[in-house]
Amino acid sequence: MSADASLFDRLAREAEHPSVSANRDLVLSALGYAEDPVLLRRALELSLTLELTPRQVSKLLWQAARRRNNRAILYAWITSEWTRIRTKWKDDVLWPVLGVAELACSDHDRKKLEGVFVDVSINQWNWLKDRLREAIDCSDLRDYASASTIAYLRFSNP
Repeated sequence: MSADASLFDRLAREAEHPSVSANRDLVLSALGYAEDPVLLRRALELSLTLELTPRQVSKLLWQAARRRNNRAILYAWITSEWTRIRTKWKDDVLWPVLGVAELACSDHDRKKLEGVFVDVSINQWNWLKDRLREAIDCSDLRDYASASTIAYLRFSNP
């Protein structure tokens, strides 16, 4: 979402006090697309100040994670706000935060998140290991398969 602060503020107010209950889901998804790092952090902060369902938190976080440029901001926010996140969402509703780890394709991001996630329950950790394995696969594909994939695509699409 390429938005100025004014539009962002209107969307944030709608997330806080939706005129129609279904609007909150749509607005949270839109806020997650924020391209401006300051606005994205404000959107993420809403997840800690509003009473949201895990599904609504998931919508916001996954929309933020879909944009590669936003992932560093998202992971930095998770790392810096981990204590507040753990206080707000206990193990049974922590899955939206843990789930975005599967997009941590860089070793740096993955290790940073692993270091923060050390205090999750064993059940959550077992589920999280699968997400981190997917992130490692992403990293491997990027690091080792990109040249052969590019060559293949060039050959098959003359």
